[in-house]
Amino acid sequence: MPQGSGELLFDLTELKGTRKSTPQPTGIQRTVLEVAQALFQGHTPVDFICFHEATQTYHYVDPLKFFDHQEPFPYWTSDCLGLSLPEPWLEKYQSRPFRRAFHSTKHATQLLIARATGKLNGEALLEPVTGTMAPILNMGGIDSQLRLCRFAEAHDLLDLTYCYIHDLIPVRVQMGHVTAGSGKWQQDLTQVLLRKPHILTNSEFTRDDITQFLIEQGLPFPRLLQTVALAHELRFPQLETPRLRELPNHYFLLVGDIKHRKNALTVFKAYETLARRGMPIELPMLVLAGNIDPKELERMIDDHELETMARYIFVVPSPDQQTLAELYRKAEALIYPSLFEGFGMPVGEALWMGTPVLASNTTSIPEVGGKFVTYFDPYRTESLVTCLKKFIEAPSSFRKKVPKREALRNWHMVAEDLCQTLTRTWPGRPKKAASAAHRTSNAAG
Repeated sequence: MPQGSGELLFDLTELKGTRKSTPQPTGIQRTVLEVAQALFQGHTPVDFICFHEATQTYHYVDPLKFFDHQEPFPYWTSDCLGLSLPEPWLEKYQSRPFRRAFHSTKHATQLLIARATGKLNGEALLEPVTGTMAPILNMGGIDSQLRLCRFAEAHDLLDLTYCYIHDLIPVRVQMGHVTAGSGKWQQDLTQVLLRKPHILTNSEFTRDDITQFLIEQGLPFPRLLQTVALAHELRFPQLETPRLRELPNHYFLLVGDIKHRKNALTVFKAYETLARRGMPIELPMLVLAGNIDPKELERMIDDHELETMARYIFVVPSPDQQTLAELYRKAEALIYPSLFEGFGMPVGEALWMGTPVLASNTTSIPEVGGKFVTYFDPYRTESLVTCLKKFIEAPSSFRKKVPKREALRNWHMVAEDLCQTLTRTWPGRPKKAASAAHRTSNAAG
């Protein structure tokens, strides 16, 4: 299919390689990759685009080169899309002029070197995007959405621009201390909303939270504010996972970090309570899977006098998706005590792998888990204690709640819903002939 003939432009800028790239896509990056793959495999003609920092504009992406990779993400994304070198937020250093000058000079030097060595040039990048009559969708972070909105504003394309906002966690101060990064995030979000692109969200909770934020800040309402839910599906390569050979036989699983918002402390306190009370059946181990700082974990145990439960902890640091799938599959249940989620993907992933879920009853989590999950109050340790005790005494009743995969949502459904939403709401709906031509071209390939 010729570039520029698609019914949708999908922005891959979030997937550019960085100097801080991790071996696996997480959070927003994973969402962008999953949706991109589903769109590539679907029937709607899609053009993929990416911001090119060497030319300071968007380029089409050759999807055959981009998706033809078996290596772990994102080591290949720098080769395909080029290296990302975002500008530092210099407002952070307004009262420190020397620091400001240092970071400004450092970025300029890195950009010069990257341009000279060709690291900004991705092998999958094609010709620049000069104009379009198709809607443009960005599901990345707020910074990449602001970049797209500026481009759309300059080319009179804001009525075709759709930004997918995942959550407002950085501006919800009750979720933790405010940092300089939070300030930049809110500044970028405000600039996006002032340009009034179409806004999509991952849950009704996030949609309502955005509405409240608009009212709080006195900002104009967008052209569209609509929910397109994400998936429960966990896709993973069929590979060996030798790092799980020492995994306990019986365990509850806790996914994510142990910071305030994820509320691991409530789980630890519940375990401490059960361990001290004594149980007729031995407590399962508690496997922590995620970006766990050993010093932070040790400090939390010491500060809250959790020495009794500490012997139940088993840590699997930063698991890849194959390892995570195995952790879900072998777990007695997932415990998800989070205080605030835009969506809460681990809840759906555990259900996808056939694992019971005990989750907090806050924010978007009940939307994701529905009737398939057992809920507790994350602000009351005793609520989780009761939940865990009931599970340990009668696990079969919890396992009966887990649905078959046919009842859950996969990434192709997400892609289809996004396409339907965009083609239904943009001002120049595509012709059916283009879709048929694309399908014929795909079949011929």
